[in-house]
Formats: sequence, C-alpha cells, structure tokens
Amino acid sequence: MDLKTDLIPYSETPLSDYFDDAAAMDRVLAAIKKAALSQAADASTEDGRKSIKSLAHKVARSKTALDDAGKEMADAARVKYDAINASRKAARDQLDDLKATVRKPVDDWENAEKDRVAAIGARLSDIENLALDRADGSGLIGQTLARAEAIAIDNTWQEFEDEAAEKKAALLAGLHREYEAAKADEDQKEELARLRTAQAEREAAEAEAAREAAIAAREKAAAENARKQAEIEAEAALEAERDKSQREMERAQREVAEAHRATEAAATAERNRIEAERKVEIAAREKREADEEHRIMTRLDVDAAIIAVSGVSPDVAQRIVTAIETGKIPHVTLNF
Repeated sequence: MDLKTDLIPYSETPLSDYFDDAAAMDRVLAAIKKAALSQAADASTEDGRKSIKSLAHKVARSKTALDDAGKEMADAARVKYDAINASRKAARDQLDDLKATVRKPVDDWENAEKDRVAAIGARLSDIENLALDRADGSGLIGQTLARAEAIAIDNTWQEFEDEAAEKKAALLAGLHREYEAAKADEDQKEELARLRTAQAEREAAEAEAAREAAIAAREKAAAENARKQAEIEAEAALEAERDKSQREMERAQREVAEAHRATEAAATAERNRIEAERKVEIAAREKREADEEHRIMTRLDVDAAIIAVSGVSPDVAQRIVTAIETGKIPHVTLNF
C-alpha cells in the first residue's frame, strides 16, 4: 500500500467487490484507518501541517473512490429493481382482472340474492307498517283490514312464506280486535247520543212549563213590587243624601291626609338627599385618603429601590422621586 498516493489497496481487490462482501469492506476500512493513523506528523511545524493536510486529502479521495464505485453499483441495481417492480405490477393487474372474471358468476349470484332477500324484507316491512298506518274509527280500521286481507301468501315469498303468514295472521288478529272494539265504542256513543237527545227534549218541555209559571208569578208580584218600590225609592233618596254628606266628609279627610303624606314625603326626600350627599362626600374623602396613601407607599417603594440599586442616601432618593413625579426627568413616570 502506497500511503503517498492513496490509502485504498487497489492491487488487492476491485472496489466493487467491497460492496458485496461486508467483511471485505470492514477490512479495507480498517486498512485505511490503520494507514491514516500510523503516519506521525508534528502539527507545530510547517512540514508537519502539510503532511497532515495531505493525509486528510488522501482519506477524502478514498471516500470519494469508494462512494463512486458504490453509486455505480446502486444505479445498476435500481434499473433492475424498477424493471422487476414493473413486472410485478403487470402480473398483479392481470391476475386481479382474472380473479374478478373467474369470481363474477358467484358475485352476480350473491348480489341477486341480496336484492331478492331485500325485496322480500321490504314486503315483510309493509305488513308490519300496516299495523301503524291507520287512525281511530271502525271505518278506517276496516279499510286497513281489507288491505291486510288482500295480501297474498304464496310461493313468491319463497323461504319467507311461513314468516309472512305469521305476520299477516298476527296483523289480522290485531285489526279484528281493534275493529270490534271501535265498533262497540261507536255503538255505545250512538246510544248515548240518543239518550241525551231524549233527555234534552224532556228538559225543554219542562223548561217551557216553568217559563209560563214564572210569567204568571212575575205578573202577580209586579203589583207588590211597585208598592215596595215606592217605599224603597223614598228610603233610597234619604240614604243618598246621607251618603252624599258622608262622601264629602271623607273627601275632605282624604285631602288632609294627602297633604300630610306629601309633606312627609318631601321631608323624607330631603333627608335622603342630605344622606346621599353625605355618603358621596365620605366616599370621596376615603378615596382621596386611599390615593394619598397609595402615592406615599409607591414613593417609599421607589425610594427603597433607588437606594438599593444606586446606594444613594434617602434624601437624594427622595429628591429623585420628586423630580420624576413632577415631570422634571424626561421619559420617566410613576404609576400610582
């Protein structure tokens, strides 16, 4: 191995062989590493540094030579890999088509079977829906009953014929029960209406007789009422006069009471206004005191911070804070 020209032992093995033999690659890398590390040079001298740079360049050339050889092999393998994948896809596509062709009779039968079962299932659902598709009254129930009886149970139901027969029988039984119950209820209502009509006729005759008796009684009582009415009117006139006097007295009392209440209300409103003004004044005074206390505490905090940061005396710190607060120091403010 000539360490002055290159670090790879070209004379021993072609470069391409190293990529098919991991042990050979390990050996050549070990040889390059051994050759590179075996050369001693002094980096403190000009010649030593040149020697080290030359050795590093040889390591780089060895890397490039190995990488180029490996790339050529990879490119050749990639072409072969792409051809194999194209053949695989063609085989998959053709065999998928063949599989679909072979299976088509079964798929067609299964789809037809699903459609057949679904169609019969829909007919069964129609029987079940008849149990819900009706309203009150024997007439409407009778119409539904006729539709149910018209359902033919024959070989078109195929293996579902027994189930269809059971559903139809259950539906008819339920409809017959409901029809009989509705008919009985309607008959009962008709009888009740007839009885009510007869009762109303009797009550009307009795009312007419009572009306005639009442007319006679009213005529008899009219004369007595006229006599009593005169007495009542006289008494009412006297009572009206007394009521008028009473109302006038009560009105005067109410006016006095209203005046008293108005006076009390005005006094109460004035007291409330004075109290409200007092509360506003107290709140304003407390806010001013709180603001002043906050301002003092803020100044003390700033004083302490200036003293802690700058080491100045408390008096100097207070003058700095006063200057900031009065706007004598540009671009600096205190937030109270």
